[in-house]
Amino acid sequence: MRTAWNRIWMGMPFFFLFSVTAAQAQYQEVETPVKGLLFGEADIFVSLHGFVNAEAFYFQRQAEHDIPSFDLHNFYFSAKAQAGEEITMFAELEYEHGTQDIRLDRGFFDWETSPWATVRIGRFYVPMSYERTHYQAPVRLMTSRPLMVDVAFHEWSDTGLELLGTLTPSGDLIRYDLSVVNGPRGLSEDGIPVSLGEDNRDNNRNKSIVARVNIKPTTGLTFGTAYGTGKYDDAGKLGFKVIEFDGRYAIGRLDLWGEFMKRTGDDEPGITPPFLTGTKADQQGFYLLAAYKALEKQPQLYYLMPMIRYDALKENVGSAGTERVTLGLNYSPKKHVVFKSEYQFTHETGQPQKKNNGAMLSAVIDF
Repeated sequence: MRTAWNRIWMGMPFFFLFSVTAAQAQYQEVETPVKGLLFGEADIFVSLHGFVNAEAFYFQRQAEHDIPSFDLHNFYFSAKAQAGEEITMFAELEYEHGTQDIRLDRGFFDWETSPWATVRIGRFYVPMSYERTHYQAPVRLMTSRPLMVDVAFHEWSDTGLELLGTLTPSGDLIRYDLSVVNGPRGLSEDGIPVSLGEDNRDNNRNKSIVARVNIKPTTGLTFGTAYGTGKYDDAGKLGFKVIEFDGRYAIGRLDLWGEFMKRTGDDEPGITPPFLTGTKADQQGFYLLAAYKALEKQPQLYYLMPMIRYDALKENVGSAGTERVTLGLNYSPKKHVVFKSEYQFTHETGQPQKKNNGAMLSAVIDF
């Protein structure tokens, strides 16, 4: 009788042959003239971008994805319009998991008031996590995301105001973001309304505030830190606080990522959804990732990149948590196309062990 381990590895070639994923996002500009809303002349040009990210996974039966499957994880489409030198409009839609769920992740306009400050109004990625703002399939290195993403509400896009810019106009030595947004409606992923059919307005009289500072002391090296706080329940009494630290060193063929995040505050009451699910506020997590382009710019080979990631998520009180080691290999035959493969080794700490190792494969193509 074959073991679960043998079944996983025997299934990996099958998934690799039929999986499809998108590439490093180096977009080509596709411009289409559109008429201005106020004056009617075709004086605004729009840049169109998009990608397809198709995945496959094969895990042991105690994993979250216990049934092996193909998955059209997302089809992404965005448009950017320049309405004058200082004002830019941007919007993006995602069709996820082959369902009827169309997500509006971002829809905003930027007004560059000076070299030091840009005002952003609309729905945007809250600048809490470095990984969140670099998570889309063409630019993130692995198919899976770190366990840590649950600390900052998984995919936190929100509606509000943001002030961003650089404190050193001659370069990007110090950049800042200051956001005032509606805030989550719960501590889990369900607390962030994302689809077009959901009401994205606030559910209480409080607003969430998130501040970030990035420092780039030299080429390829970036450090950052962020802090966020707010209320999330309908009564505006239950609150959270999140603090984050990150760093990245990308020079030549080497790319190193690291990030730590900790959340504290009031636990969710265990009541029925739509949003409150009984999630604990006190969590912390981190990841360390190393990638290296072993080969690049060869015939039929844009790059070949092996990588390794170690990440963990645990409750602040007690020893319950999860640790994971992920080995990955990315193959890009041409610019804008990449095939990703990875295998995860997962270990539970302070709780019964599960058999939940497994493989993920994906393919991305972008324009």
